[in-house]
Amino acid sequence: MGLFKREPLPDTITQSLDLIPGERVLAFGTDPLGRYVIATTQGLHLQRRPPAYSRLDWSSIRHASFDSMALRLDVDEPSSEGTVSATALKVPLLDHGDLPQVVRDRIMASIALQQHVALRGRLGVTVAARRQPGSDDLQWGVTYDNGLDATDPELAADAADALTQVRAESGLT
Repeated sequence: MGLFKREPLPDTITQSLDLIPGERVLAFGTDPLGRYVIATTQGLHLQRRPPAYSRLDWSSIRHASFDSMALRLDVDEPSSEGTVSATALKVPLLDHGDLPQVVRDRIMASIALQQHVALRGRLGVTVAARRQPGSDDLQWGVTYDNGLDATDPELAADAADALTQVRAESGLT
């Protein structure tokens, strides 16, 4: 056993996760309260409502950054109206191992295409196609640049046109 070898994730924690067939644990860390933050092949498992763990699929995490104290995530959260908005999550970490690098790698691997389209001067939308965990399906969407009003019907129509055009030109199905 090497000097920096970590202990494995306890079986009781692994058994409490709602893993899908073939899903494997890749890395984990702990928060200051001793709760585990677990990266798997399918997503990031958090105890958002202890004692249960919930999975954030890699395709739902727009961005992640890490400093020595916390993992910061921008996550797509569906609303009851059927729209999607980004929610910022801060996950404090006491012990992180290689969790930050695995999170970054998995998010990047979920992106099949990402392209910015200017709509109002330099401001516009980013069109993205994200791979769905355990599937060949892609989830397409747009993210508005800061400073644009996503509720503006004309802008929304332009964003929909941009999505259609990028999708058609991409050759991705």
